[in-house]
Amino acid sequence: MRPLTSVLHISTLLTTQLVSAQYDPSQTLRFGTPADGQSVLVVGNGRLGGNVFGDINEQLWLNEDTIWSGLYQRRVNPNAKEAWPRVRDDLVQNKFASAGNDALANMTPDPDLVRHYQPAGHLNIFTNGDGSQMQDYNRILDISTGRVNINYTYQGIDFTREVFASYPDQVIGVRWRASAPFSATIYYERDQNIHQKLATTDNNEYKFYLQGGSDPSPGQLDFNIEGRLVPVDGSVSIVNGNAFQLDNTRGFDIFTDIQTTYRYPDSNERAEKAASNVAAAVAKGYDSVRSAAISDYQNLYQRVSVDFGTTSSNLGQQTTDGRLQAYRNDPNSDPQLTALGFNMGRYLFIGSSRKGYKPLPPNLQGLWNTNYDPPFGSRFTVNINTQMLDWPAGPTNLADEMLEPFFGLLDVSRTGGREQASDMYGLTGFVMHHNADAWGDVAPNDNGTEYTHWPMGAAWLGTHLLEYYRFTGDSTFLEQTTLPWLVEAAEFFYAWLFDYEGYLTTATSLSPEHGFYIPNGAEGAGQETGIDIGTSMDRQLLAQFFSDIIEGYTAIGQSGDDQVTKAKDALAKIKPPEIGSYGQILEWRNEYNEAEPGHRHLSPLFGLFPGSAMTPLVNNTLAQASQVLLKHRLDAGSGSTGWSRSWFINCFARLYQGNDAWTNAQRTIQSFFGVNMLDTLEGPYSPFQQDGNHGFVSGITEMLLQSHASVIHILPAQTSNARTGSVKGLIGRGGFKVDISWNSGGGLSQATVISQRGSELALRLNNGQNFQVNGQSYSGPIGTEAGQSYVITPA
Repeated sequence: MRPLTSVLHISTLLTTQLVSAQYDPSQTLRFGTPADGQSVLVVGNGRLGGNVFGDINEQLWLNEDTIWSGLYQRRVNPNAKEAWPRVRDDLVQNKFASAGNDALANMTPDPDLVRHYQPAGHLNIFTNGDGSQMQDYNRILDISTGRVNINYTYQGIDFTREVFASYPDQVIGVRWRASAPFSATIYYERDQNIHQKLATTDNNEYKFYLQGGSDPSPGQLDFNIEGRLVPVDGSVSIVNGNAFQLDNTRGFDIFTDIQTTYRYPDSNERAEKAASNVAAAVAKGYDSVRSAAISDYQNLYQRVSVDFGTTSSNLGQQTTDGRLQAYRNDPNSDPQLTALGFNMGRYLFIGSSRKGYKPLPPNLQGLWNTNYDPPFGSRFTVNINTQMLDWPAGPTNLADEMLEPFFGLLDVSRTGGREQASDMYGLTGFVMHHNADAWGDVAPNDNGTEYTHWPMGAAWLGTHLLEYYRFTGDSTFLEQTTLPWLVEAAEFFYAWLFDYEGYLTTATSLSPEHGFYIPNGAEGAGQETGIDIGTSMDRQLLAQFFSDIIEGYTAIGQSGDDQVTKAKDALAKIKPPEIGSYGQILEWRNEYNEAEPGHRHLSPLFGLFPGSAMTPLVNNTLAQASQVLLKHRLDAGSGSTGWSRSWFINCFARLYQGNDAWTNAQRTIQSFFGVNMLDTLEGPYSPFQQDGNHGFVSGITEMLLQSHASVIHILPAQTSNARTGSVKGLIGRGGFKVDISWNSGGGLSQATVISQRGSELALRLNNGQNFQVNGQSYSGPIGTEAGQSYVITPA
């Protein structure tokens, strides 16, 4: 991790307000000092990421999405095939302790962890300056363009810096300029497993690189960091064979690319690809590369905009750390900071998930991890976190560009899951447990009864495939990719599920990461465990999973297919959610004493969000029971992580509790966002975790527009704390683009719905208010024409 000592002596610089220019408070992060870990600014192009600190000596951390701690591991406990039926039988007999011990000893593989994500290293640009002498310092992330800019004065010299990540040219660009000559030393560095470093000056081409890997010697996960330096004036020499020394220069440009074994197993091909990308960027020129990067980024970012009102100029023009401090005291004073949180989440999504090159989706820390052994391995955790990272894709009109990496993970995990189904269970199809890595290792991870033996990952991840169809209408993808994936996953479930009290049931079954106390009369009474039969979440997931198969085949005109018959038969045997003693959705098979009433996961509420079977328009009885459990969790201390609190926003929005949803959105910013608006696990100076940023975006969209119940529901969860505002560009299922504005009284001013596919349009306004469509009273679903607009106004 980057030491903090170089930041502490900057305290004499301006920290609260810089008034030399006006900035958009909803699209700008701004600071008056170099960064510590909580104020670092980030750039990304979907594959490459950079953390910009902006100190007098810059250390730009670099990430690439496929740098993991090793190659594929085929992990399996040789006793698993015999153990899992025995564990299931023990659970049927309420032998919880025996079942848990047996599962941990005989079903958990060795090693028990999938590979973890690692940083590539860092680009060092050292001037040997004294940071305490920097003056008029300004460090900015302009979310509207995707650029980090830094300017300051040092010893009478004015410096400007810029960093951006280009998707079209697949490089990270860095530019420094100064008003007078200065000196700098430039090189790549890494804290471990460096295989080679070199700098050359052949034919006035300034090339430098670092070769490294997951192991001290090549042969595992290897990578090349390739750079090209373009100096402005001055002289360039080589220091220690691997660094450039610039003297009497007025600036320079640097382009960086990173390529790995994952996409280029051949070392020569890997080096050539990285070198060709940076060479092409140099030939194109910095200004052209930057212009193309901004244009590409804005094509995605500008599809959606949101306005919750205007912050006073006095507050809005303060630095972001100053604004956040004020927001923690009075969140309603800075509505544009809430909009900034929404925009930051979309910025991170666009910067960490792009299609076109065997991509991977965001992991827990995305492309901005600086730890070689990061929290939770910075893996793909598929019992909530990976899913949350993709929640905003459809509603914010990013599904086509952002979800290919997610589907790539599903594809590679399908291959690993086949091996697990066969090796561990002796069954066909494929299975996914609660973690995955870049190679599709989906074997059980870690070793605890509350989380390890949860074989339901494919059921949850598969729901995203049907959601993609609902938002995009891509029937080719549905037929050729979605349905084959779901059908093969179903093979495992058909073979693995067993009859219990007249229902098809799961075992081992978990409510992810939550435990209960074994009841009196059962073996191990009073002990804590997490293993049961047929938890509520498992049943909700399976009901959605089999329903998705039926819906998918029906959509392509094959409702009579044998797979539909099998799915319908299985669906009919899934036990519906049950309601407990105080009116709550029941979490486990029976009403056990829960180990942590305020647990961070909301697993029993899958059917409320991201599912829809327990929402008010679908099943109001279950929706009310969901609300009881939701408030029980919150009152007991849940929402204790950033991502958990974001989940609450979505759930309250689905219950049409707009003020509760808004309060939780504000609490997410107050308690869990760092001053750089990156979500944290447990609050400032705890680890960054990207999923909470994406969950925040999803929650805001759910407050403004819902479409899960075959209805375009406008302002379903409006809050009284944002009584004037607008949103543009949201997408509803069925292919509808929606713009909404609301007035000072909190009611609808106007909404415009553009039909993208000519689907039938069913509408609902707020809590069921009457309204007009194109000047005519709305009385029921209407036929639409693709490309036509439908204007909704109050009756």
